[in-house]
Amino acid sequence: MTNREHQEAKLVTDLFHTQWNEGSVAACARRAAAHARHRHTIRKSFIVAACVVLGGGLTIFSVFHWLAARSEIPLPRFTENTRGYDIISDDELVAQLNDRPLLLVRRDSNSREIVILDNEAMLRVDTP
Repeated sequence: MTNREHQEAKLVTDLFHTQWNEGSVAACARRAAAHARHRHTIRKSFIVAACVVLGGGLTIFSVFHWLAARSEIPLPRFTENTRGYDIISDDELVAQLNDRPLLLVRRDSNSREIVILDNEAMLRVDTP
């Protein structure tokens, strides 16, 4: 800015000094400043909202991706018998008994229990 332009700007401001402080020019300037502040606030709020939406989307995507990756992992198979008994076939039972005496006991709950007797117990049961 040259000295001459500076002097002209000073004359213009001196000429409109009273109108800039009060009057229609001051009201227009205040409205323009308020509108600029409002637009600036809206722009900032859109930026914040976009960041929140993007962050939420990334979070949801990562959670679903993590769950999908976890579901592809095969679950360990338990080979340990958690029951109190084993289910065996008749052939396995006969092979394990090997001519030993058995006692079948019927319970109140209509279940059966197999008790293997030893030879001494068998002798005691047979003798009166």
